[in-house]
Amino acid sequence: MRGGGARVAAAAALLCACTHEPERASGHIVVRDAQGGITRELRATDYGFWVKPSGPRIRTAAGTVDAGEVRMEGDRLMVKGALRATVERAQGRVSVIDAIRAPLGALVDREGGTWAYDPGGTPVGSARADGDRVVLTDRDGNARGYVSGLPARAAAALLLGGGLSAIERDTIAIALR
Repeated sequence: MRGGGARVAAAAALLCACTHEPERASGHIVVRDAQGGITRELRATDYGFWVKPSGPRIRTAAGTVDAGEVRMEGDRLMVKGALRATVERAQGRVSVIDAIRAPLGALVDREGGTWAYDPGGTPVGSARADGDRVVLTDRDGNARGYVSGLPARAAAALLLGGGLSAIERDTIAIALR
């Protein structure tokens, strides 16, 4: 019986080792609320990121950000293999357009930061670099939080609405960094 228990423990340890690669010392993406509490944490690993506490894994490779059911292939955001949105880049602007060409939001470089807009073109808030972090504000300039590990334009993607899920926003933000 003891040998069987040791084998089960060894198998469990091996399984855990196969599903969780070690984190890097730096490169993490951390989103905090206005009071400094962590609201979202993407831990950097050799393959990409691990969304704490329970996943998913976000694998990054040349031109691809793969979060399982959500995947960014070039400028196409795919969900469960179907086109969810296209990211269109122009000078000082990123537009997120759904599969039938309806807007989901936009990011516009303006006034030293990047502003996020809702599908109707109303400003949602902005992202501005402040030392080693990016400060997120609402459209009236009130603090919403801050982000470390992303440049302002990529961090502004976390403010997008348009029905985008948190993992879809994370995937777009990673693709824009």
